[in-house]
Amino acid sequence: MAENDTLIGHQVGRYQIQEYLREDRLGRVYLALELPGKKVVDVKVLDPSFAQNHEMFGRFGREMLATATINHPNSVQMLDFGDHRGLFHYIVLEHVDAITVEEELLKNKRLGWERVVRIAHQVAGALKAAHEEKIIHRALCPGNLLLLQNADGDFVKIRDFGLSRLVDSEDPNSPNLTAAGARVGSAEYMAPEYINAAIVHPRGDLYALGICMYEMLTGAPPFTGSTVDVIDKQINLDAPRVSASVKVPPWLDALVASLLSKDMDGRPKNAGEVVTALEKGLGAPIELPSVTEPSAKPVTAAAPSASGLSMTHVAIGAGFVVFALVCVAVALVVGLMFLG
Repeated sequence: MAENDTLIGHQVGRYQIQEYLREDRLGRVYLALELPGKKVVDVKVLDPSFAQNHEMFGRFGREMLATATINHPNSVQMLDFGDHRGLFHYIVLEHVDAITVEEELLKNKRLGWERVVRIAHQVAGALKAAHEEKIIHRALCPGNLLLLQNADGDFVKIRDFGLSRLVDSEDPNSPNLTAAGARVGSAEYMAPEYINAAIVHPRGDLYALGICMYEMLTGAPPFTGSTVDVIDKQINLDAPRVSASVKVPPWLDALVASLLSKDMDGRPKNAGEVVTALEKGLGAPIELPSVTEPSAKPVTAAAPSASGLSMTHVAIGAGFVVFALVCVAVALVVGLMFLG
């Protein structure tokens, strides 16, 4: 399907679409060049069929606002957004050369505890910045944690705030644009209060962080099985201790257990407390790895396909037809004048 994509080779705003990257819940993500400087970026295009879907459109709007609001080195940054000739909406994100923690776990099964601490420290720092802006991720999982390939250590970026929820500062349970009774995210990382009562709270992100840490340390999330089984376990079963599977420092074992408390009040009060606990446990401040400037990726613009005219050139086509009709009308008037 990607090889027949009608957008490849066309210009959206000031961005020339180069290559299809992936599909996500909101639409398609493309590699693009910002013109005229040819900076490499990612362009996320909302599927036009979702334009009339208030739920999907609301999520897309929240992603635009959320990603723009969070200014943190461990969060993928939004660079621009727009409407392409009334046909579709798009956002422009920084392009990163990275693999996901999920992919890293497929290669290595589990990660050493010091490595997990450094990764979790960066994630907690980004969550702290987001929560201070009243933004809750709601879909934190290893697939949304990116490990930069141009760093001299594990440099993490959180992506996909498209399922985030901007909460009212006075009421963290204020109404949102998600359809009644619906849940977003993966059951393996959902907090019990979210499953039970649709309570969206910053401590739900901390619960998901605890699940991610457990999985990085042991090689699997604490609750597995069918979605129904996992949901039942999330509500009714306490997660086993990490120390039951692998050897970790007692303080880390206790921290993960507290993050996985069924009761929100049993978890750390905020992401800042997690940052502090991780630094205290490691016994030293945790610095970000240095990052080298990624080498420019050789990208050549693809020739626009004929079918692409129906999407990206429709506005131009309509304008040309109107212009041609006007010209014909003028010619007829002039001709009649001469005939008269």
